[in-house]
Amino acid sequence: VIQEEANRQLQEAIDDGTFDQALNVTSSDSLQAIILTKEELDQVFGQFCNLPCGEGGVCARSEQYSGAVVAECQCQENYCNAGTCDFNVEEGGPKCTCPAEQGSWYSGERCEVRLTQA
Repeated sequence: VIQEEANRQLQEAIDDGTFDQALNVTSSDSLQAIILTKEELDQVFGQFCNLPCGEGGVCARSEQYSGAVVAECQCQENYCNAGTCDFNVEEGGPKCTCPAEQGSWYSGERCEVRLTQA
C-alpha cells in the first residue's frame, strides 16, 4: 500500500512537470520524521529489497548506524556448512572460509568436504 501510494505520487509529479530531477529538498517542511513499527518496516523493506545477491545470497535489512536502515546482500544461513561465510560484493556472491582443526580440515567451495589426517 505504501509503495503503491509513493509510486502514484511520483508518477503524478512526473506527469504534471513538478518533479525535481535533482531531488533537492527546498524546505524542511518537506520532510517529516516518523517511527515505523517492526511490522511496518518489514512490510516496506520487503517491497524495496531487490538486490541481485546471486546464488547463496539474500537481500537483508541492516542497521549499520542508528536510524539508518539499508539493504545489503548477506549469506544464506548455513551456506558454508562448517565454514564462515562473507558476502563478496566484487564477485557478486558468498565466499566461504573453511576451518581447520588439528588432524582434520574442511574443503570445497562451501566447506562441504571433511578431510582427516591418516
